[in-house]
Amino acid sequence: MLIKNFKRKNIVVSSTTGHTARFAPGQERDVPEILVDACIAKGLMPADDFQQAVREAAAEESVQVEQEEAEKQAEEAVVAQARAEALAQAAADAEDEAAKEKAEAVAAKKRSEAAKKAAATRKANAKN
Repeated sequence: MLIKNFKRKNIVVSSTTGHTARFAPGQERDVPEILVDACIAKGLMPADDFQQAVREAAAEESVQVEQEEAEKQAEEAVVAQARAEALAQAAADAEDEAAKEKAEAVAAKKRSEAAKKAAATRKANAKN
């Protein structure tokens, strides 16, 4: 089995059967099955397990990044929806304001016409 030393010091592993293995920092080597348990007990790690752990960590990180991106896109969609609603509300408010102004202009015109008629009537009555 492939075992790797991830520590910063030399590690020597020996078994009761007489097998011995020396690992320099960062060294990776193949050891007999009888030494695997002793290597793990000394703090060494099977390289295959480490590579699998690295792959799993990378997969978890990519999933987390994808989730963050999805959340960001969802937030952007909410912001865009809010902006669209605000613009629609502003357009509706502007339309209502324009309708009010038009109604006020029509009412003012009617008042003006009524005032002109009243003035003409007073003038005609004053002549008589």
